[in-house]
Amino acid sequence: MSNENDSHSVKADGQRKIVKKNSSRRNRTLMFTGLVVLILALIIISLFKNDAGAQAKELKGTWIYSGNTSYTFNGRGKGSLDMIDVSLRFSYHVENGIISIDFEDNTVQDCQYRYSIDNDTLMLTGGEGTTGGEYILTKK
Repeated sequence: MSNENDSHSVKADGQRKIVKKNSSRRNRTLMFTGLVVLILALIIISLFKNDAGAQAKELKGTWIYSGNTSYTFNGRGKGSLDMIDVSLRFSYHVENGIISIDFEDNTVQDCQYRYSIDNDTLMLTGGEGTTGGEYILTKK
């Protein structure tokens, strides 16, 4: 009888180890799957993230100030001020009718403009970091 009990005990231990092994594998698979889903979600969120502010899309495009000067806004927070022989790249943020421009070149003064758009006309009114004045730009 003792051999029979030992045999049942060995079988039970073996079955517990199999169940434990399968459970451990299942937990690792679930953790890996959860991690993959989390990483994919973060990638998707970062692709659609718009740091430029909710109003930035209305500025999207190229706006001509004169034959020699234009501003280009990509609608997602990046742009450039283009002149005859110079192009200055910048990041921008739009909030409550104000464009805040942060030039990549630190020798150029960052600035803010109050703005309004009427059809294909962009009106900029100089604010912080500017000499003031009003500028009328036409959409290209």
